[in-house]
Amino acid sequence: MKKNLLYLWALVCSLTLFAACSSDDDDSDNKNNENPPEEEAAITAPDVIGTYWGNLDISMIPDGSDQEIVIGDGIEKFITLSQVSNTEVKIGTEGF
Repeated sequence: MKKNLLYLWALVCSLTLFAACSSDDDDSDNKNNENPPEEEAAITAPDVIGTYWGNLDISMIPDGSDQEIVIGDGIEKFITLSQVSNTEVKIGTEGF
């Protein structure tokens, strides 16, 4: 059971790599730019819910170590994103 939780935690951590961050280079004064700033698209939970097929690469670095341990490489799985609220999703996979 603990091993499954470790795998799930590694999956969640690896999926966070796909999250995008906003740019800190915004020119709020717009002095040197004649065009108005672009609007950022708001992505909500209904936009991403569903089942996705892909290859999972799972690795971890234990505390106090600098070596990466590969747990899974190229594991073909379905990943399901289900809606918890308008801004939250739950990530899951079966048979892992």
